[in-house]
Amino acid sequence: MVRAAGNHGGGVRQGLLTPSRARALLPPAALVLVVTLAAHLESLLRRASDGDEDAYSAIARLMLQGGRLYADGGVDNKPPVIFWIYAAAFRLFGNYNLFAVHMLKVAVVLATAALVGVLARKLAGDWAGWIAALFYGLFTAAGGPQQYAGANTEVFMNLPLVASMLLLLNRRFALAGALIALACLTKQVAIVNLPLALIFALVSASRARNLAALLAGFAAGAGLLLGALALTGSAAGFWRWTVVSLASYESPVWGSGQALIYLREWFLPWLLATPLLWAPALYRLATKPWREMRAPERTIAGWLLVGVLGAVASGRFFSHYNIALVAPLAILAGAALAELRRLPRRTWRGLLAAGALAGTLAAGIFLLADARLLPAPVRLTGTPPDRSGAADYVRAHTNPGDRIFVWGNAPYDYVLSERTPASRFTAFLRGFPREQGLEPRNWDTTPDVWPALKEDFVNHPPAFILDTSTDPYGTFTHYPLSRFSEVAALVRDGYEPVAVVEGVTIYQRRG
Repeated sequence: MVRAAGNHGGGVRQGLLTPSRARALLPPAALVLVVTLAAHLESLLRRASDGDEDAYSAIARLMLQGGRLYADGGVDNKPPVIFWIYAAAFRLFGNYNLFAVHMLKVAVVLATAALVGVLARKLAGDWAGWIAALFYGLFTAAGGPQQYAGANTEVFMNLPLVASMLLLLNRRFALAGALIALACLTKQVAIVNLPLALIFALVSASRARNLAALLAGFAAGAGLLLGALALTGSAAGFWRWTVVSLASYESPVWGSGQALIYLREWFLPWLLATPLLWAPALYRLATKPWREMRAPERTIAGWLLVGVLGAVASGRFFSHYNIALVAPLAILAGAALAELRRLPRRTWRGLLAAGALAGTLAAGIFLLADARLLPAPVRLTGTPPDRSGAADYVRAHTNPGDRIFVWGNAPYDYVLSERTPASRFTAFLRGFPREQGLEPRNWDTTPDVWPALKEDFVNHPPAFILDTSTDPYGTFTHYPLSRFSEVAALVRDGYEPVAVVEGVTIYQRRG
């Protein structure tokens, strides 16, 4: 053992990485690496993926063509960081190179897992740290039966968010605030961590100075990123589509009772797939009184609480929303299991029996809800149908520089055909319960959408239009062109049908 220079009191400086300690770290680190890669292997083997990834890809393609984000460079209600990430990956590794994006996602997951491990180690030692890191790498890929682990906003949001929590506990308030701002501009829901950080600053020593540093860091981080938007002429569009549009985006789910369907189709399967993650975490919270918790653990518990509020606020309960919960759950679970390993065998048998009973009850509740309490099962959005024929047709009858337009919520047709969108709107009725045929009230079908779409057709007339509403196995059958007179007129005045491929009606520009 090599002792640190300047060692006082005969002790060894904590955290000194000696050769023997480095060798001891290799096996658990290798286990975390292997488990994470195995859990996320599917995403490395897939090209077209869920609708979010494909929409980000199509918008990134428009940005690389010189368009302004939230204008002619693509419109979405997500903050800008996710689009910058995709655009940077495509610029470096080629258009629509989702393999590069997925490799970046795995690297981000591993980096975040390392930080999660450090946080858990602060709570309960080395064992807790390794368990937490392992759980984070594993359970960020737990998407339930209908959705795989894509390179979504939550994965990229978690890295600055976890780093901000570590900085917060180390009293680095300015940097913590800046990283919370970065997380918020990756996905808006990260804003729920700002009040938590403010409370932590207020209850710590030198509260006025810490509070000022936190707010200054947040303002500086947000200002830097928003300044980048302003320099590219995207600030006004950012406000219109990511802030103002949120109210209309969220209203249909809670108002129509769709939240119960989403709860059954997405959240309950996620719970059934991840008991090893949430059960020990809840055990830790239930068995350790609040007054006995140290400040770091109370902060992690608060982080889980605000994360739950953020994940369920929309009423959609999509499984990838729960990725925001994996970090605090993994930390608490790691702390719980690190202590449970010291329990006698009799206690372990009791815990296993209780776990089996809880699993049985959860499965029973799920089956009961599926059979009686909720409407008949509907096929929700998620992994797109295994359909490439329409994209193959387009690729065979166009040049790489041609643009196409897809009517529906099928941005994967842009990715599969390797063509640039003709419009800033790469999909319609995204996040909307389309399966019930409700009146189209969504952020991407507001009255100001149609004049912008017409302008796009003038500036970049699509060589082909793909109407996915005619696909009987798609999710857009309730929204044919005839239901939207402005879009129908654009098609009728300049295009004619030339083929129907796998249910998709393909129109070609006249002349």
